[in-house]
Amino acid sequence: MRRPLPLRPSVLALVLVGLPYFTATLLIAGRRHLWNDELYTYSFASLPSLSDVWHQLATGVEQTPPLFYVLTRVSLSAFGDGTVAIRLPEILAVFAACCLVSTVVARRTSVLYGAISALVVLATNAFSYAYEARPYGLELAVGAAMLLCWQLRADTGSSAAVVGLAAALAAGVS
Repeated sequence: MRRPLPLRPSVLALVLVGLPYFTATLLIAGRRHLWNDELYTYSFASLPSLSDVWHQLATGVEQTPPLFYVLTRVSLSAFGDGTVAIRLPEILAVFAACCLVSTVVARRTSVLYGAISALVVLATNAFSYAYEARPYGLELAVGAAMLLCWQLRADTGSSAAVVGLAAALAAGVS
């Protein structure tokens, strides 16, 4: 009989951070009404096609890059028109940022300090970006991805890290 592999400490730490994070964030996202800027998000993401979104963005009434609306449209089409569905990309992005920052810190110190760094991210105003249908949480995740790719390139000289950094930079401006 094979024994199951034990959970890696880093995965366990992120699960311990993630469970209360997702519980709190999903509750807040489900109860909070959309505010003015989030109504812009809903209005643009609900347009019939991506070309309609592009056309409306070209008018200058909204300055948010199109990638944000693509992700929001995917979420709305998969999960419906609810307040959680429209905020889901940011909920996931802020948690991804916590995971990435935790990885950066744990690579230099320990899993414990990595987990603490994820909590530090959530102790800032970044937590409010998690339940807001605006691109700030996505930008936070992209910034954390850039930091990790930079660290990996510096530590290992990896070409894949350069590609990851370029992709994160491209996502950051789109």
